Amino acid sequence: MAVGWRDNAFQPGKALAGAIADRWSWLTKRGDLEPFLCSMLGDVFAADGDGQVHWLCCSAADVRQVAASRAAFDAICARGGDEVDEWFGPKLIARLHAAGKVAGPGEAYMFLTLPIFAECSFEPENFKVMSVNDVFIGLAEIHQLYLGIPDGTKVRHWIVD
Repeated sequence: MAVGWRDNAFQPGKALAGAIADRWSWLTKRGDLEPFLCSMLGDVFAADGDGQVHWLCCSAADVRQVAASRAAFDAICARGGDEVDEWFGPKLIARLHAAGKVAGPGEAYMFLTLPIFAECSFEPENFKVMSVNDVFIGLAEIHQLYLGIPDGTKVRHWIVD
């Protein structure tokens, strides 16, 4: 099943973009990031004050510069390839759709077991459709809980609906 850009990404509104920038500032250490695009798998792309594009991977609590400008970022996206596959996961989203997990307006996909855990899988059964606030804002809160815990520490977490 083929998926299109609308299945893979959306533009956050001003309120969500501001909340993302605020809630992830502990990780980004920047006050000038302006989110302009969110992947349905919990990634955010934001431009800084110099116009450089940064990738905030909310599920793994990682941020890095990926393009020198919005035009360069758009060119990467237009040509497709490995970066686009990693950032937007079109093949994974097609598998989620085939498994009956289709995010609607105001929703995105959330890992049940995050990539920071060895038990994480990129299989449809490890994802749940949730509100964009739970995915993009909730993950900031979750990762702050794990901040400073040494690698290899055993943890338990429960997902409560």
